[in-house]
Amino acid sequence: MALTRVHNFAISLDGYGTGEGQSADAHFGHAGDRLHQWMFATRWWDPAGSGGVDDAFVQRHDPGIGAEIIEMEGGTTFHFLDATPDEALAAAREAADGKDVRIGGGPTVVNEFLAAGLIDHLHVVVVPILLGRGVRLWDGLEGLEKDYRVEATSSSSNVTHVTFTRAAS
Repeated sequence: MALTRVHNFAISLDGYGTGEGQSADAHFGHAGDRLHQWMFATRWWDPAGSGGVDDAFVQRHDPGIGAEIIEMEGGTTFHFLDATPDEALAAAREAADGKDVRIGGGPTVVNEFLAAGLIDHLHVVVVPILLGRGVRLWDGLEGLEKDYRVEATSSSSNVTHVTFTRAAS
């Protein structure tokens, strides 16, 4: 069965998935690249990079994906929908032709899909910085963990990879 997945979603210790002041020139607002420096040091990003735990997680980003909701870069076709998460996911599943659907975008999009119970696998990377302001991922999702098997893996880059896999019903 095709899954709905989120990969490599970085947040600060205080739960912000993006900083304040986003713009075309500052995609993550005042956070800059600090949420993603761990990824830039991997072989996936740079052939001379690390092949450790971070690389193992980031390598899971692409295999088995047939469609992405709110693709930010690398794609050539964009279909904008004025739709609920359920409606957008149904359209993406059709486009994915039996493969998995990846949810992209920012913390607001991921939060909406989590709140609607539509994400089967979530990979969050907790980066040891405090942003203090921006857009938080977890707001309104109290108790989310009861529906998932949660695992955490620390890496030598000082980030913690936390995976949420939907528990069997």
